[in-house]
Amino acid sequence: MWKYFYSASTYRWLDVLQDLTDNYNSSVNRSIKTTPDSVNESNRTEVWKTLFSHNLGKPSEPKFAVGERVRISKYKSVFTKGYEANFTEELFTVTEVYHGHPNTYTIKDSADEPIIGRFYEQEMYRAEGREPDFRIEKVLRRSTVKGKKMVLVKWLGYDDKFNSWIPAGDIKSLT
Repeated sequence: MWKYFYSASTYRWLDVLQDLTDNYNSSVNRSIKTTPDSVNESNRTEVWKTLFSHNLGKPSEPKFAVGERVRISKYKSVFTKGYEANFTEELFTVTEVYHGHPNTYTIKDSADEPIIGRFYEQEMYRAEGREPDFRIEKVLRRSTVKGKKMVLVKWLGYDDKFNSWIPAGDIKSLT
């Protein structure tokens, strides 16, 4: 097009638009290695493979399986201390594996509520095999029910919806 503008000393491209289009469609395209005019139903698969074959390949085995318990990476701001944990205290369960390049996963929390979005393998960390000891952030209230001492606790790393009453005797001291 620029060659035409220069040789004709004009920027009126509407007059030659059809000629420019015909010329482009009959020239060999370096990406598809043929002319756009020659692409049809019979060779469209070969043209597609020519364009995208570098992205094809055997998908990698998923690192996590459905039902596996994982922790997810935390968002870290510029002012977050480097020694603070990189992954959540809260445990999640893998609900679905999406095979592809790269593999992605959907997860749900301990209350069986799905977490919106998909997660990459790099954003997830496999939880240990044993059932973890859940750490208490704060004791919110104390009560006695039928002679049994109970405490309402806020669990460290969990939302308020997970606050729960537990027997006071179940609390272990870490000191």
